[in-house]
Amino acid sequence: MGTLRILIVEDDPDSNEVLRLLLEAANYEVRTAFSARAAIELATEHAPDLAFIDIGLPELDGFALLAVLRAQRELRQTKFVAITGYDLRMLPSSPTGGFDHYLLKPVGPEAILGAVSALFPAPDR
Repeated sequence: MGTLRILIVEDDPDSNEVLRLLLEAANYEVRTAFSARAAIELATEHAPDLAFIDIGLPELDGFALLAVLRAQRELRQTKFVAITGYDLRMLPSSPTGGFDHYLLKPVGPEAILGAVSALFPAPDR
């Protein structure tokens, strides 16, 4: 597998930028969106391998966005990570609310990169 394509969906500009810089420094191809609508367009155009999605987005929350993205055929292999300040007990119907991984804010660099490694383990050499 080549460089991972990662989409960040976070409406807070500072959080979005810090996450982008961290993932780019780890040599991932990163695109960012500040809204669900922009995320849908980017995901459709660029089919990320992984998407980090903030749950507390305006207009369309992270759970609704996840449902829209999972319904797209070109994204059937995409992994999704929720990043949120919401308590785990707030998630609908399952411990991760349909996400492949869940991170509770504040999230440090080790947790972000650990989530990537957990979902995309390096092949044995």
